[in-house]
Amino acid sequence: MAKGMASPFVIRELPGFTARIGELVVMMDYARHTTLMAVQGLTASQLDYLHDPQSNTIGALLGHIAAVEVAYQADTFEGRGLTRREKQEWGALLDLGERARREIRGRPMAYYLHLLKD
Repeated sequence: MAKGMASPFVIRELPGFTARIGELVVMMDYARHTTLMAVQGLTASQLDYLHDPQSNTIGALLGHIAAVEVAYQADTFEGRGLTRREKQEWGALLDLGERARREIRGRPMAYYLHLLKD
């Protein structure tokens, strides 16, 4: 959680940020906290679980969170789209669906935690 957060359940201003940005940071920290708590301790097999043939795996959805952040940061902070190399690296996680079901398998929780941390 962000420094200075008293409770992840209260959306409020956060010291060091403008009022609205602080509220956004608190909400994003809460979403991160609850997501990580929900998947804590899952095995690679559990991360690869498919509810049905059209679903995305838990692992792919975790990777998707990281991939979307990479794309938004490039657009927001650098005013650009993803490079060819970035599209190749993040494409399956951005697209999800069949491509992710094919390419994103057998990875341990540490892999997804590393993506989310970076």
